[in-house]
Amino acid sequence: MNSTKLCIVFFVPSLDGGIGRVTALLASGMQASGKKVEVWSAAPKSGYAYELEHTLKVRYIGDGAVSSSLFPIIRELRMHSPATLISASFHANCIALLASIFARTTTQFAIADHPSLDSALQEFSFLKRILWRIFIFTLYPIADKHIAVSKGVAKAMSKYSGVDLSQITVIPNPVVSDEIFSLGSISVCHPFFDLNEPVLLYVGRLSYEKDIPNLIHAFKRAQNQIPSRLIIVGDGPDRKKLEELVNQEHNDDRVSFLGHKDNPYPYFSQSDLFVLSSTREGLPTVLIEALAFGIKVVSTDCPSGPREILNNGAYGRLVRPGDSAALADSIVISLKSSSPEVPESLFEQYKVESAVYLYTKIVSS
Repeated sequence: MNSTKLCIVFFVPSLDGGIGRVTALLASGMQASGKKVEVWSAAPKSGYAYELEHTLKVRYIGDGAVSSSLFPIIRELRMHSPATLISASFHANCIALLASIFARTTTQFAIADHPSLDSALQEFSFLKRILWRIFIFTLYPIADKHIAVSKGVAKAMSKYSGVDLSQITVIPNPVVSDEIFSLGSISVCHPFFDLNEPVLLYVGRLSYEKDIPNLIHAFKRAQNQIPSRLIIVGDGPDRKKLEELVNQEHNDDRVSFLGHKDNPYPYFSQSDLFVLSSTREGLPTVLIEALAFGIKVVSTDCPSGPREILNNGAYGRLVRPGDSAALADSIVISLKSSSPEVPESLFEQYKVESAVYLYTKIVSS
């Protein structure tokens, strides 16, 4: 294939958070394999965009709202006519497929669902939920390829789109690489690591669906049995509210908000327990990273991903979403217990090379 022709475009709502990191890894991996790759973001430069720009072209084609990218995508498709466009998340998928109707190019469209549609749609009002279901049912079948990051996400995609489950390819997010262990070996200084108390860790976006208040309430309860510390790595729209909640609970000396960290991996390697309190996920890469670094894990049993990753609770405790008391109990039990044995074979499917290979295979077929 002519290396100057644009082969693959990734279209994402933004390059923040989990989707941003996954996109950066996939795009860089495909670029390294010899394909010409670009990333189109509906949001201005942020998150992983800064490091991604060292590897390939990033176009910022929206004002932050995914819908603002519709006409720019149509224009870019007509100008560049990439061989394949891969979109990620249901609202980006719908915008990309709408653009495909008007652009009238030979571009192949592959759509990828990350969060489960079951839980993602529940966050909308009744009317908006109905409208999105109509868009998904109407537009998803137009796509040439359908990708889901987990079996649970694939089932939800089939349920709402009418696309047969056999036509949906499950490709887990790329997570495990030599790079993360190299980055994790870098020592970081934090006063919590100098104390003779366990350190709990959360890494991720500080937003509604992550239900960090549940984690903060559970952590407060756990102090009655095991004094410990909590490090929260990440940023998002709920940060100020969460800091106020910690202050209200008079727990600010035990909880540390670090904001976004370009390299969060030293905190995985130096902490004792990772806690995920989300109400919905797709395939939470942070759980895989925590297991890869050998620290214990507690997670809500939200749709979807945690149960698959943790092998029905064999590799970490699962708790009903929104139940702070149960989450606190699991935190205490986990801190008192030894780490479960996680087989190396678990991580093969989450390696960057595996995901790049599978994406390349599906867009080339």
